[in-house]
Amino acid sequence: EDLTDKPAVYRLNPADGSQLRLTGPAKRFWLKDGRIVYVDAENGSLRSAALDGSDDRVLADAPALQVQFDGEFIYYLSNEQGREGLPGKLYRVPLAGGTAVRLSERSATEFTVAAGDAYYVSRGYEPGLYKIDPSGKETALVRDSIRQMLVTEAGAVYTLLYEEGVYTAD
Repeated sequence: EDLTDKPAVYRLNPADGSQLRLTGPAKRFWLKDGRIVYVDAENGSLRSAALDGSDDRVLADAPALQVQFDGEFIYYLSNEQGREGLPGKLYRVPLAGGTAVRLSERSATEFTVAAGDAYYVSRGYEPGLYKIDPSGKETALVRDSIRQMLVTEAGAVYTLLYEEGVYTAD
């Protein structure tokens, strides 16, 4: 009922209709490994809190976009504008907290993570499909103008901006 209140994660009690605010302003949130992971609605930072709202901590100061989870890590894109749809660098931060590590050398427009490997598409001066293994080693799988990619158990499939067809890379 408070029009100045910002969206947040709340716990609702169905018995009496009461609610308890658990986080600060939240744009998106996930429940992962007994914690609430959320994107701060005011500055876009990535945060984490215990399920009861205690132990609220910053996981990454920079704006976190396209957040994905894989194992004990959170992957996200970040750009200076903090806006979806713009290219950004790919980062990884431990779910338990710690230092965020930049993984991509180039700006990425999209990415996906599978079994610890991160795949991303770059459309800048060095367009292509790139793979980053769990150790952080980056490999160019395709050096071309990628329209869309999808990662499968056998590798990646992709389409090109200028040509019909579906191609594979592994």
